[in-house]
Amino acid sequence: GEIVVVDGHSTDGTLNVLSEYPVKLLLEESKGDLGMAYDIGWRNAQGEIIILLDSDVYLEDGFFPKAHELLSNDKVGWISCAARAVVTNRLTKAQAEEWVGGMLAPAPSRFRRLYTRIAYAMAPESLCGGPCMIVRRTCLEAVDGFQGLSLGTLRCCGDVSVSQRVANRGWKTIWWMDAPV
Repeated sequence: GEIVVVDGHSTDGTLNVLSEYPVKLLLEESKGDLGMAYDIGWRNAQGEIIILLDSDVYLEDGFFPKAHELLSNDKVGWISCAARAVVTNRLTKAQAEEWVGGMLAPAPSRFRRLYTRIAYAMAPESLCGGPCMIVRRTCLEAVDGFQGLSLGTLRCCGDVSVSQRVANRGWKTIWWMDAPV
C-alpha cells in the first residue's frame, strides 16, 4: 500500500514528522478545506481501496483484518468508522455520546440533543461520514469524488454528501460501529 498525506499549511510540525516516513506528501492550497484535501488525496493514490482519515484519527490493532472482511462483500462501497472521542469537555462528551449511541441511546443530555440537532441540520440527508472512511475507488470515480459540492458542504458535511451519491448509485454504505479507530 501507500500513504498519501495532504497537508493544508499545518503549523503543528506535521511536515517535520512526515520527513521521517515514506509518504507521498501533497500540499493543499485551500487551508482547512477537508473535502478538497480528501479529493486531492484519493485522486493521487494508486489503490483500489481508499482510507480517508482526518488528522486527529489513528487506527488501532485489528483494523485491517476486519476492514478486509467487511469489504469482502462486493456490494459494499463505503464504510464509515465510528470513532471514539477523547472526552475533555462538554462538547467532546456530546460528540462521543453521539458517535457511539446516537439519539436512540437512553436519556440523552440537553447539550447532546442540541449538538445532534445542529450536526444533523448541517447534513439532513445524513448517511455516512466521519473522521475515518473506507471507500472503493470505483465508487469515488463513479460520483466524481468531492467535485461539484459547494465550499460550505465540503467543509462541514462533504463526506455525507458523497456517501449519499455512492448509495444512490447502488452501492451499500455502512457504519462500522465498533471500528478500532
